[in-house]
Amino acid sequence: MSILLCVILAGRIVRHYLLLGAPGEWKSELLFEKYLPELPVEIIEEPPPEGPFLINETTADTLCFIKGVGPVLAARIIAYRDSVGPFQNKDDLQHVKGVGPSLSQRIVEKVLFQIAEASSSSCADSCR
Repeated sequence: MSILLCVILAGRIVRHYLLLGAPGEWKSELLFEKYLPELPVEIIEEPPPEGPFLINETTADTLCFIKGVGPVLAARIIAYRDSVGPFQNKDDLQHVKGVGPSLSQRIVEKVLFQIAEASSSSCADSCR
């Protein structure tokens, strides 16, 4: 019993003087930190996509990279596209709430209005 009490007391003393500072916070430099090698950390940031984006296939996150388009407006553009159908030209953009002529022009510079056509060939044609 006395050995267990000594081990617990020794552990508390080591924790208090070696690992914890005076106010009870962790010391900034741990005991063996100076002996450990410093690991190199390389932060790689990808540049944002510049476009042009296919407006009928892009996501709201991608539309947010266009200056003047935030998450709310991007969600409106996607919702309009899902409810009405694909955008045919730049005039269709102005039907979205919050898109006026000047913002429409800015968006048009970064998007393409290509409509994805369904593949008319079947596997029977391509597997011959």
